[in-house]
Amino acid sequence: AFGQAVIVTLIQVGGLGIMTFSTTALWALGRRMSLRHEGAVASLLSTKDRGHLFATAKRILQLTAIAEMSGAILLTAAFMVHGDDFFAALWRGVFTSISAFCNAGFALQSQSLIPYQQSPFVLHVVGALIILGGLSPMAVFAMPALARRRSAPVAAQAKLSLIAAAVLLFLGFVLILAFEWSESLSGLPIVDRIHNAWFQSVTLRTAGFNSIDITAVRPSTLTLMLLWMFIGGSPGGTAGGVKTTTVSILVLSVVHAI
Repeated sequence: AFGQAVIVTLIQVGGLGIMTFSTTALWALGRRMSLRHEGAVASLLSTKDRGHLFATAKRILQLTAIAEMSGAILLTAAFMVHGDDFFAALWRGVFTSISAFCNAGFALQSQSLIPYQQSPFVLHVVGALIILGGLSPMAVFAMPALARRRSAPVAAQAKLSLIAAAVLLFLGFVLILAFEWSESLSGLPIVDRIHNAWFQSVTLRTAGFNSIDITAVRPSTLTLMLLWMFIGGSPGGTAGGVKTTTVSILVLSVVHAI
C-alpha cells in the first residue's frame, strides 16, 4: 500500500505539473512569484494575463479535484459491484481515477482493465477521465461557452484542441473496430466490441490502459497505435506526445499549400 501511495502521489504531481503546485503553494503562503517564474507558469497555463496566474492555477486544481473525486466515487461503486469489499474498491477507485485523469495508465491489476472489458460503465468512466485530463484546462473551460454558443470569443487553441481530439477519437474508434472486429475483439458480444473499440481509441493516444490483449492485435492496429501515441494529447493537458495542435497546424499548412 505504501508503494502504491508513493506511485499515485508521483502520478498526481507529474500530471498537474510542478509549476502548478509551486504556484498554488506561493498563493497559499501569500508570496509573490519572480518574473521568470511568472513567464514559465503563464506559458504552461496558456494565459496571457499574468495577473490571473493564481486564479487560473486555482481553477485547474478545482477541475482536477472535481474530476478525480467524481471518478473515484463512480469507480468505487463499480468495483464493489464486481466483488471488491468497500476498502479495496475505494483504494482501487481512487488510484484508477487519478491514474486515468493524469493519463498515466497504471492499474492495480496486472491485466489492466481486461477484467472489466464487459463492464461499459468502468470503461466509459475511465475513458471520460482520460479525455478530460488529455485536454488542456483552457479547452475544458471553453466547452460550456462553445456548447451555449456565447458571443464571447473562444481561444483558437482551445477550438483546435477540441476539434483535433474529436477527430482522432472518432477516427481511432472506427479503425480499431474495423481492424480488430474478427481479431482481438472477436470473443466479445457485438455491443462490447463497440465499447472496447471506443475505449482503446481513447486510451491508446494518451494513457496506456488496455481492455483487450495487446499481444493479439493486428500489425495494422499496432501501427495506428504508434502514430496516435506519437501525436499524444493537447498542450497544457496531462498527456505527452508532440501535441494535437502541432499536428493540426502541420496538416492545415499542407492543405493550405496545396
